[in-house]
Amino acid sequence: MQREHSQSGTSGVVLLQVLLWAIMIACGTMLASCGSSGAPAMHGNEMRTELRREQDCANKTWKAAHLGLWYNVCRTNDAE
Repeated sequence: MQREHSQSGTSGVVLLQVLLWAIMIACGTMLASCGSSGAPAMHGNEMRTELRREQDCANKTWKAAHLGLWYNVCRTNDAE
């Protein structure tokens, strides 16, 4: 009887360890997927570039000098 009791205790510990690992893997997977929102966050250089583009698109003189570029880059913003 002593043997049967110790074997069931060992299998209970193994089952608990497997369950804990499964929970940790599931939590890790959920946490890893939380950060992706589809659009990456803009950093310093990207923000400056976006600001510069907005300023250029609003500048009538720049538009006249770069009409082809303005049409490709800025016109989509006017349509929104």
